[in-house]
Amino acid sequence: MKPLREYTIHIAAAAIITVTAVLVGCSACTPRWYYRFQEQPTVAENTDTKTDTDEREGISCSYGYDSLSDRLREAYRVFADYVQRDYSERFTVALDNENEIENVLEAYEQDHPEVFWLNNSSRYEYAPNGDVFEVALSFSFEGENLREAKQQLADRIEDIFEAAPEDASDYEMELFLNKQIISYCEYDKDGPQRHNAYGALIQGRAVCDGYSKAFQTLCLRAGIECVEVEGTASEFNSEVDGEEGDGHMWNCVKLGGDWYHVDVTWNDGEPHIQQYVFLNLSTEEIEKTHVIAPLYGEADPGDNSWLNTFVPECGSMEYNYFHKSCPCLSDLDEDSDVVAALIEAAKNRELYLDILVDDKLDYEETAKAISESYGYRWLEAANHFNGDDPKILEDSKYYVYEQTPVITFCLNYDD
Repeated sequence: MKPLREYTIHIAAAAIITVTAVLVGCSACTPRWYYRFQEQPTVAENTDTKTDTDEREGISCSYGYDSLSDRLREAYRVFADYVQRDYSERFTVALDNENEIENVLEAYEQDHPEVFWLNNSSRYEYAPNGDVFEVALSFSFEGENLREAKQQLADRIEDIFEAAPEDASDYEMELFLNKQIISYCEYDKDGPQRHNAYGALIQGRAVCDGYSKAFQTLCLRAGIECVEVEGTASEFNSEVDGEEGDGHMWNCVKLGGDWYHVDVTWNDGEPHIQQYVFLNLSTEEIEKTHVIAPLYGEADPGDNSWLNTFVPECGSMEYNYFHKSCPCLSDLDEDSDVVAALIEAAKNRELYLDILVDDKLDYEETAKAISESYGYRWLEAANHFNGDDPKILEDSKYYVYEQTPVITFCLNYDD
């Protein structure tokens, strides 16, 4: 994946010009005087329901199971029994062909992302035996090693939740979990357990399915509905054409009654803003860079390398990070939301503030205007309302990007 390309523009250069102008009496460049007679702008109250983290209860997922016929559900229950044993054992299951074996196992793994001990390269062996199949699952951990690895993962998950915000909405918890994974895990095609949650959360090395299984595992532990989605993906911001691209896996998460696409793998990168670019997208938006594989039963398994058991329709952008967490700039002179956000950022000594530029504005012209005067004006306004405690310094800078209409302030303080 290509990371977002960033350009650094120092506000300091514009600030020096502005200060010089003030000294010669340029009233247009005296923001503290300008804001003295205005009420302090405030950030709108967040009305999302918050939950005490200690009171969050884990939930189970059954979308895979629900996608199956009654006959395949019976096979699912057989698989569930033998997957949870300490050693791989041979068993019989009433299925018609290998495609059904694969369908049932995929459905089970959809519902149980915490099951890391199935060997991804050869998950099972099978042989027909009359009207049934004999199946032997392939485990990468067994016996005491398996029990110890399960405990390692359980302990790691509890450590993550001990570090979580004490009181958070589902959206705020999702932000935390997304950041936890990308802070700890790195994309590594050579990681020994790269395809599962153990690789991502214990070894810190995974590929896309490891990232997505870890994210789903943590979301379910937090009581947030989450599923995995399979398909293909192109390079970031390039054209998607049919089935081109590499096999890929990401997630859908349910917030506020609506489903959203989340790609934690593609959120793992530099610069700062990258961690949010693929957080809570609609189907329309995710399909600009991803191809969603068809469902089992809707395509010939022999013609498709990737199939899904369940994919929700995602039609909202309400909980998209840029729409939910960032002030939206639609008029350079109507800056109350931006100034309010800067005031709060300074109070919390946050290093970054992301601003969404409305599509009614020309992005490049807006960035230029911020560099020439508005950026300095906004920082000085925040300093005025905060009484310079703390003071945002003039050597603060901001980033502009090629692929997303966001401007990121990188804030420096006087201490």
